[in-house]
Amino acid sequence: MNIAGDQVSALLKVANRRVLVVAPFIRSEALSRIFEAISDGVRTTVVTRWRLSELLSGASDLDVYDVIRDMGADLLLRSDLHAKLFVADNACLVGSANVTLTAFGWRQPANFELLVPVGRDEDCIKEFESQLMAGAVPVTTALRDELARALSRVSNIRATVPSVDMVGDAYGVFSAAWIPSVRNPEDLYPVYRGQSKEGLPLLQAMQAELAQIGVPSELNEEEFRAWVAGTILQTRFFSTVLRHFEGHKDLSEGNVMEIIRDVSDDPESRSARDVLEIAGRWLRYFLRREYLEETHTKKLIEGKSVR
Repeated sequence: MNIAGDQVSALLKVANRRVLVVAPFIRSEALSRIFEAISDGVRTTVVTRWRLSELLSGASDLDVYDVIRDMGADLLLRSDLHAKLFVADNACLVGSANVTLTAFGWRQPANFELLVPVGRDEDCIKEFESQLMAGAVPVTTALRDELARALSRVSNIRATVPSVDMVGDAYGVFSAAWIPSVRNPEDLYPVYRGQSKEGLPLLQAMQAELAQIGVPSELNEEEFRAWVAGTILQTRFFSTVLRHFEGHKDLSEGNVMEIIRDVSDDPESRSARDVLEIAGRWLRYFLRREYLEETHTKKLIEGKSVR
């Protein structure tokens, strides 16, 4: 039987133009090893998922970002990712192996894995790649650092983390079109704890928001806020907002309208002014950063961290 890691390395070694690595679980040591097979100058993209439960359990690790940055490659996230695909120019391997030493057969006892050669010109591969990239979120240093801070705030709750590959696991799986709708994010924790006294319509709206986010049970408020922060960072909406702040330090209604049009399935249903206000409140409450509302110019101004 072929060792999965050797198969992947042999495939990537022949790449002259492009490499694509897609797997929900990626460990930095295994990724570094297959990167050794890639020639200089080959454009490389990696797509994975970083659900907090899986990062806490060690199924994946944030050091992957440093490996990819040092390689000059691109890293993207999709919270609903389950596929495993390895592409070198027009050749592919599709199967069951994640990018870990155990899955690759480089650590014993190894997993029993399967990788099958497929041509990249197959319609199903083309369609998969197109949909994969359309819903993926680019990882920046700011996103990685914010996620690391969120993880540090929940590092003591390992025992409550669900199985890393539970069938039907909804923790941190977002619709690509999600945009927050709850105006007062501080009201979400009492709803999560079953202690809210809100009226039924608002209560149902907040319950729907929590169902979309997905949070383990029995967290205290600090852990809850950290868990939500680490999850929403990986949505298309908030990752786009944070990337905008990296370059501009403020966010206008016009900027928000562009983001809504890019993200939402129904952009006309959302008011840019409302979304701007809600975004600022969510950033302040969950990410603990000071984003000031400049009402006369209808802008959100990035300020200091709140610790």
